[in-house]
Amino acid sequence: MVGNKIYFFNTGLTQIYDVQKDSWSHGAPAPSRFITATAGATTGVYSPERIYVFGADAQEPYWQLSTKGFIMQSYDPKTDTWTNDTMPNGRYSVSIAVVDDLLYVVGGFTEAFRTDKFELNPTITFSSLNQQYKPIGYGTVPPKISIISPPENANYSSGNVTLTYTTDKSLTGQGYSLDGQEITAINGNTTLSDIPSGPHNITIFAADTSGNNATSQTITFSIVQPQKQAANSTAIVSGVSVAIVGMGAFFYLKKRKNHS
Repeated sequence: MVGNKIYFFNTGLTQIYDVQKDSWSHGAPAPSRFITATAGATTGVYSPERIYVFGADAQEPYWQLSTKGFIMQSYDPKTDTWTNDTMPNGRYSVSIAVVDDLLYVVGGFTEAFRTDKFELNPTITFSSLNQQYKPIGYGTVPPKISIISPPENANYSSGNVTLTYTTDKSLTGQGYSLDGQEITAINGNTTLSDIPSGPHNITIFAADTSGNNATSQTITFSIVQPQKQAANSTAIVSGVSVAIVGMGAFFYLKKRKNHS
């Protein structure tokens, strides 16, 4: 399964099931027909997402498989294309383990070499090999960085903002740029202090142990300083008091004038 899709490979046929849509579609068939094959998929963390199929070439007589006919093909789900490669130590019905996007081809067996006739009970040679296979583009995938805080379009009443983010790889260097300014180095999550009022944006930059550089999405946020309500309220109350006193004086003078 890659992403939200399950891939089924058969001789000359590629079928794709979309789990979310509950629908089927067809992909490009493998360039070489295969039998007794095993597949393993890389995750896209250390190498691009691909599905690797190890097996025997269905076009070769199965009793000759100890000298030829072993194949390894990889399928790219994003481009719906196949790539042929060389299988390490020809075997079929192997087990595949994927660890940190490295493929381990374990066990399997071959059949005794025959050239003269079809044999119902060929001699089977089991294998105890455990070979590591480095996938296409291994070590070239940049890290993924996701900013958790500040969230997009958030408003803060203080100039102190927590910067929190996640990554899927070990990093050798990381930093942030506020409002497109020079990058400031950091060692992980931190707090940004004394940010002035107004709109702002922040971007994180990083490099992983393989030397791949990455840039996060740019997040926008604002610092909105609260108004000084207490001082304004006092001024309003004072103004009202003055107005009341003034009105009282006005009515007092008017009353005296009428009596006179």
